[in-house]
Order: sequence, then structure tokens, then C-alpha cells
Amino acid sequence: MSNNKYVTLYPLGLTRGLTHRESYILLMRDAESGRTLPLLLNTTDFKKIHDLISSDGLKTSPHLSSIICDLFQIEIDVVIISTEGAGKYTTHIVARQGGDVRETEADLSTGLYAAMTSGAQIEMLRTLFDALTRHGGIEEGGKVAIPIVALTDELLGEALQSAIENDNYELAAVISNERNKRKQEREKNHPEEQNS
Repeated sequence: MSNNKYVTLYPLGLTRGLTHRESYILLMRDAESGRTLPLLLNTTDFKKIHDLISSDGLKTSPHLSSIICDLFQIEIDVVIISTEGAGKYTTHIVARQGGDVRETEADLSTGLYAAMTSGAQIEMLRTLFDALTRHGGIEEGGKVAIPIVALTDELLGEALQSAIENDNYELAAVISNERNKRKQEREKNHPEEQNS
């Protein structure tokens, strides 16, 4: 892809949530602007990415994905991160085999794993990146701010509870609005689920 519609990202590091210890964050940095994007990971995805980027994991042994790519002569060109909303990310792996270009969807850690083991670029639509980094990234003191739209429903509920407990009613209102927006979106897209 690599045009003005996309930003090229690279993994900056992994961290763990301070208030929500079961939350893991992969920090991605825009190669051009230097802005950071925090991506929430579950425990399984965190372990998979952690093993890959820590202690020269890429250099110590061949990975199954690179062996399969070599075997079938597949070259991964780019992995594009997108969002399903509500803190859920997905990837689109664009690869070539002979003269055919193919695209497949994969979960976040699988796509990142494929990109990192093959040396492919990791990209995101610029408009999505701008929206997600508008209220997120690394703040002063090294704290990581995750935009409300990037929180999972579970973390959104915990954030609402925390805002109420700390008398932060302005934040509580913003979180409530996001929860209501998600509920309306689910009702609109899946009306059959509302009747069960």
C-alpha cells in the first residue's frame, strides 16, 4: 500500500495496564510523525507478541509462518490493521504467490506475527490512525492513554465505574455516551439479538 492514505507503523514496545492489570498494550509508532498508538491485547496475544519481540525471538529460530511462506513461495507485502470497533482490532494480510495477490483477514496478533516474521510493513489507514491517536498515546510521565473508542466493552464498564468512584462526572458522561452509541449500533446491525 504505502501511499499517503496509510501510515507505516512499527512496534515500539509492550506494557501492562496500571489500573487494569489484565490489560496489555502494544505501542505502535508512526514512522513518519513519531506519534504512538496503543493497541489493547488480551493475555494470549500479549504472550505471542512478547515472545516474538523479546530476547531476539526473531533471530533465534525459524518460525512456522516463515517456513510455510518459503515452502509455498508466498511473500507478505503488507499487513493492514483495522478496527471492528469497541476495542477489537483485525488485520488484513496482503501477500503474493507467483503473480497472484491475495488478501486474508486475521486477528491482530496473527497479522502482527506474520508481519514481524516476514519483515513486511505494518500499516493503518491514516484517517483511522488520526482518529485513534487524537486522544491516546504516551502522555507526560510515560503514562499511556487509550482513547475511549479503543476500549473493549468490559474495560469501558470498568472505566465508568472508576470515573463514578472518583467523582469524575464529565468522564462518566463521555463513557456513558460511548456505551449508548455502541448499544444503538449493535441494535441497528443485529436486531435479531435484541429479541432473544
